[in-house]
Amino acid sequence: MQTLCKILSFTVAKVDHTNHDCLLVAFMTHGEDNGILSAYDHIFKSDEVFERFKSDRVPSLAGKPKIFLFQACRGKRLEESVPTLSSEIMDTTDSVPVRSFILPSTADFLFVYSSMEGHYSWRHPEKGSWFIQDLCKELNKDARTKDILSIVTNTLRRVAYTRFSSTPTRADMNRRQQMPVFSSTLTRFLYFE
Repeated sequence: MQTLCKILSFTVAKVDHTNHDCLLVAFMTHGEDNGILSAYDHIFKSDEVFERFKSDRVPSLAGKPKIFLFQACRGKRLEESVPTLSSEIMDTTDSVPVRSFILPSTADFLFVYSSMEGHYSWRHPEKGSWFIQDLCKELNKDARTKDILSIVTNTLRRVAYTRFSSTPTRADMNRRQQMPVFSSTLTRFLYFE
């Protein structure tokens, strides 16, 4: 964790991001309940990352998207499968142009987690995590045409609708699923070029 903290605090957070459009940091590690993550046998909390990049600490990122991806278990609970008959999708967007503004220091963050708090995060032994596989598929397919929240939502849908564990020798682990989750304070649509 000391190396990770140094990189985040003294390198990434101290860089002048004036000429950068956004920041994206991905954590692929082990995790537990309550945002506990481990890196190189050191423990840290996911919200510690958030604090290092608030706009009052890194002014050159003010008004710019700061995306944090967490591929890690968030507990030991297994996601149950529930059959559904139908689902409706509603899409609404409102856009309010603003020329001069002051933003809270917590604006423009996007946190994407591979599983709900307290739940297990699955991976294929050779192909890797379900979440990262499906996020990469969605980014490869739509990164130039859709905004990041649409891409993340499609990733969540893909993981939820198409992924099931296959461990027939362990009934408690067989046919289980995973539900990624995100939290956003983005104030604009973000498109990659």
